[in-house]
Amino acid sequence: MESKEKIRVSLFLDRDLVETADKIMKERGYRSRNEFYSALLNDAVADEVTDKHKDILGEKFAEAMTEYVEEIKRAVSKGLYRYAVHQEIISRMMAEHYGYSYTDVHDMMWEACKNVRRLRGKVPLEQILAGYYTKNQIETILPTEDEEDF
Repeated sequence: MESKEKIRVSLFLDRDLVETADKIMKERGYRSRNEFYSALLNDAVADEVTDKHKDILGEKFAEAMTEYVEEIKRAVSKGLYRYAVHQEIISRMMAEHYGYSYTDVHDMMWEACKNVRRLRGKVPLEQILAGYYTKNQIETILPTEDEEDF
């Protein structure tokens, strides 16, 4: 029953070691000692090869990750650009609809930038609703109920 790809190897091992290995073998679901010891040796050889070439593997992994991250950064950048364009269109439409001048819009943008910069982008909704951020800002002209909204 010997195959040409496999060879017979005899080993002398401590009884306790073999009993422990048999216990682990059954817990992990291996059908035979041969299968279990082959898997262990494959893992040991793979670890040895990996240890010898870990610098090369690390560099290749880093290169692959860098390329992947660059692709993600490009996609996010494109998405943010599109978002900014649409935001600009909406802002202009609202400014024209409600009759804001360029100076009014510029002042509101300046104040909004200051708030976001000061809070590092974390603007608490409760404070916005309470009017905390509108004390020194331009009065917002909101449409009355009988005015038609776009």
